[in-house]
Amino acid sequence: MSQLLAGVIGFLLLLGEGTWLHYAELASITPNLTLIFVVLWGLLKGSRRGRYLGLALGLLQDFLFCRYIGFYGMVYYLLGHSSGYFQKDFYQSHAILPLLIVAGADLIYGFLQYLVYCFFAGDLAIGYYLLHRILPEMCYTAMISVILYPLVCWLSRMAEKIDSNMSKLRKVGKRE
Repeated sequence: MSQLLAGVIGFLLLLGEGTWLHYAELASITPNLTLIFVVLWGLLKGSRRGRYLGLALGLLQDFLFCRYIGFYGMVYYLLGHSSGYFQKDFYQSHAILPLLIVAGADLIYGFLQYLVYCFFAGDLAIGYYLLHRILPEMCYTAMISVILYPLVCWLSRMAEKIDSNMSKLRKVGKRE
């Protein structure tokens, strides 16, 4: 049930990125809300749930907004899986680790985007792309992740309560 809830929230964030988020542009840069959610969910719930959510949202983004299928599915899968490795070293009361992990994930995301969409197309201006696209988006996304982190933690706790109540209901139903 919690994965369904995460999928619905992720879908709404993905739609927001494609529709109304351009109103929050700073120097034509928007934060990557889907990346924030996938990374934080992986950090809170572990590698397995992070990678499945990343794959689902990435493929959905590919289907909705891209010409080629698979790039964002693979990238979000890897980022959700990788962020889950930090779950055991993570305390929800500290906000610096999620900030650093989201910033690192966005740096990797931007570099992979550059490789696929620019470098392989013959554009070798990595310095320009790094200074004008990757680093500003990384900073903006990291700042927004500080704001969204408590909300994702709350959502994670609510999802755990829902799962716990659902398992109790299943046990009661089996006894009758």
